[in-house]
Parts: sequence; structure tokens; C-alpha cells
Amino acid sequence: MFSRQRREGKAPAIVDKEMIRAIKQRRIGIVAGVRSLGEREVVLTDDTTLEPDAVIAATGFSRGLEQLVGHLGVLDEERVPRVHGGPAAAPGLRFVGYTPRPGQIGYMGREARRAASEINDELKVPAP
Repeated sequence: MFSRQRREGKAPAIVDKEMIRAIKQRRIGIVAGVRSLGEREVVLTDDTTLEPDAVIAATGFSRGLEQLVGHLGVLDEERVPRVHGGPAAAPGLRFVGYTPRPGQIGYMGREARRAASEINDELKVPAP
């Protein structure tokens, strides 16, 4: 997974132990692509119809940041944020979740808390 990330610049699939365990226990199912969504049913590209509790769409693990922030100079030559994990990349702009690693979701949560703390500190009005 991490070789693909280095080679293609695409983040790996979720590798958290909890996710792998849920897949092995069949609490989460991986299925064919979605053809259409109805009010209660999902029709897959293999013509299977499901009535899932939830749908999580993994859209290819491409960032697609160039169109959004490429003009700001905050991306490196691989189109990854130069600064991420909590600190501001530009005034009012932070990137969280751009370090592929095992335990990705938990790590992103820690990054998000760090970013929120920094934002909170920045918004505090100094005492007169």
C-alpha cells in the first residue's frame, strides 16, 4: 500500500486495525461500484441490489487539491500540502489527514484536535 502511495502519489486504503477487523468479521462489506442510489436501495455495477445501513464511498484516494488551492502555493511538486497536521499552511487554511500511516483514522483525529487547539489559540482575544 505504501509503495503505491510513493509511486503514484495516492494515499493507501484505510489500514486501521479496527477497519480490518470489521471487514474480516463481515460487519463491513466491500462491494462492486455503485451504479445508482435509490431511497433505500443501492444498485451495483454487477447488477446486485443492496439495502445497506450506510454507504461509504472510496473515490480513488486522489487528493484533487490542485483545482482548490493550487494557486495558493501551498502544494509541493507531488501536489501534497507542504504544511499539514495542524499548523496553518496559509492564513485560515489547514490540512489534516495527509500523512498515510497505519492507524490513519486515529492519527487524523489527533491532527484535527491539534489544529482545533491552534485555531482556538489564534481566535483568543488578548486581554486589555
